This record gives sequence, C-alpha cells and structure tokens, in this order.
Amino acid sequence: MTPSDPRHLAEPRGPSPPVRHRVLMVAAGCLLVVVLAVAIAWAVVSSGSRPDRSPAGSQPAPATSVGAAATAPSTTAATAGEQQGKAKEEELIANPSFEASVAGWRPVGAAVLERIPTAKDGRWSVKLVGGPGSASAARAGIEHAAVPVEPGVKVNQLYEAVVWVRTSKPGTLVQVNVVEYVDGRRFAVDSAGSDLRNTNWRQIEVYHYLHRPGSRLAVEVVAPTLPRGESVLVDGVKMELEQ
Repeated sequence: MTPSDPRHLAEPRGPSPPVRHRVLMVAAGCLLVVVLAVAIAWAVVSSGSRPDRSPAGSQPAPATSVGAAATAPSTTAATAGEQQGKAKEEELIANPSFEASVAGWRPVGAAVLERIPTAKDGRWSVKLVGGPGSASAARAGIEHAAVPVEPGVKVNQLYEAVVWVRTSKPGTLVQVNVVEYVDGRRFAVDSAGSDLRNTNWRQIEVYHYLHRPGSRLAVEVVAPTLPRGESVLVDGVKMELEQ
C-alpha cells in the first residue's frame, strides 16, 4: 500500500477501543484510592480533636447553677407579686365603689349621702340628694379625702380621674373636679362636666397636671344645680398617675 493510497489515511491511529477503556478504568481506580486515603486521614484527625463526651469525661454543672434554676419559679412569683402590689399602690381612691360604706368621702354643699344597691361597678353606689329645706335647685356633691402625691412624682406629671354617674332627671349637669391642695388650701382645679341627657350611666374623665410636688389630690363630684327631689348616683371612682 502506497502512501498516496486513500485507505492509508483512513486507518485508525492510537490504541484500540478496548485498550482505551482499560486505561480509563485504571485512572478511575487510582483516583478512588486517593479519595479514600484522604477521607481516612481526615476522620483520624477529626476524632483526635473532638472533646471527650463519654460519662467519664463529662463534668457536672456547678452547684450554684442548679440552685439558681431551682429557685427561679419563686423569684418569678415574687416579681409578679411586686408588680401587683405596685399596681394597687397606683390607685389613689381607697373606696371607689362604696361596697361596704362611704368611708373616706364627705358631702359637698347641701348633699345627703345614701348607699343604694344599684351600681355600675360592684353592687353598691352612693346617691346624692339635696338636704331637707334646700332650695329648689341646690349644689350637691361628694368629695374623697385628699391623698398625698407619691414621692418622686414631678411637676407636670399627669393624673387621670374617672367617675361613673347617673341622674334621675335628664338634663342634670354633673361636674367632676380634680382638686390639688397645698398646705390644706385649694391650689388648682381641673374640671370636666356632662349634661346628662338620659338616665343611663355615663362616664366622665378629667385630667390634671401636677403643680406642686408633695401636694395632695382629691376627686370631687358635684351637681351644681340639683333640682329638689332629684338625685345623682356616683360609682366606680378612680384616680391614677398616668405612666
């Protein structure tokens, strides 16, 4: 066969297909051996650096930690109790709904105070009526004894008073006053009023910014012109320092 013979150019060059397959299999085997060797070496190194987790190698928790965990519930309960006590201290009206008596309250103007079993809050409320011999329309009300401002309360801190009232005669005007006393005298007053258009319970709110630290605060509910023979019920009186 001469070099110019076209069949000479068509002859395959290099190893035959079976030889080529054997070469690839040998190369893959070598690569697998290398990978396995690296994996084994890494496992040996990792096992040597791991901490001992066996029972002999474990250490008990410090006694102080166990004690703290055991006393945590009682600490939580004490904290909850302190928060409840603080919430009670923030309520300044000692007898807000007249459940047992009218202790802590005094009549204003011509009012006569009477507890009755009709209430908005609880079972009882106090009833304001004009006293015997009063004019056809008289000023009648009720005032809670002034309570001292809490220590640490500063000027311009806000107090809120809330009162529920109800009248026997639609059209009766009722005012709620927060009175600040300094040295036993009325020093500042903030008021909110409502013309009661029906005989349903009505809530009146009034806000007062403190003028003098160390003063005393009182809540006063007044019907400036209560008609003779008519009445106003008062219940659910609250006064709190706004946080």
